[in-house]
Amino acid sequence: MILPRVNDARFGRVPAFRAILLALILIPAHASALRAACRQFDAPFFAFHTGTNPVGVAVGDLNRDGTPDVAVTNFGAGSVSILLGTGLGLYGGKTDYATGSYAYAVAIADLNADGKQDLVVSNQGSATLSVLLGNGDGTFGAKVDYGTGSNPLTVVIGDLNGDGKPDLAVASYNANAVSILWGMGTGLSRRAWTTQPGRDRHRSRSGT
Repeated sequence: MILPRVNDARFGRVPAFRAILLALILIPAHASALRAACRQFDAPFFAFHTGTNPVGVAVGDLNRDGTPDVAVTNFGAGSVSILLGTGLGLYGGKTDYATGSYAYAVAIADLNADGKQDLVVSNQGSATLSVLLGNGDGTFGAKVDYGTGSNPLTVVIGDLNGDGKPDLAVASYNANAVSILWGMGTGLSRRAWTTQPGRDRHRSRSGT
């Protein structure tokens, strides 16, 4: 009995059963290489302890060492945890700072133009934003709270009125509104406005 032959540039003329055998060996190897090339992240994950019920996270260089650090809001604890980076993708133990109740989201920026990163935390339970000014070494001062619309969630920082100073905007879930706090360039806010679709803006509580 003469076996049929196939042509293959890599293997020359080989019997059909040998070609099938080689295919069974090579196809899984190629598939494995393709999966490895498509992977974007390593596994398994690393876990670093925070406070109770973490929900929000932001990344920034909080101690000016050129290494990204992590800030995490703790919904159940009413706090924000700071984890300083080592530069190897690892982080040291957390340091907690008090915020308002049910801390939800956190944003990082230099709010007072001193070259140090500061924190803004939205507090769902107390309907406030907590501003914590940074010391430049990964530590922060006590919070200053500013009123918002009810149930504030996501918060962002940007120059909203073109005066070169960071302002704050926070989505107020139950109010169907966004609360805007104009910055003074000192890390404090002049006033807060809550705007709703189809309505004129109205003043909310100011900072304390």
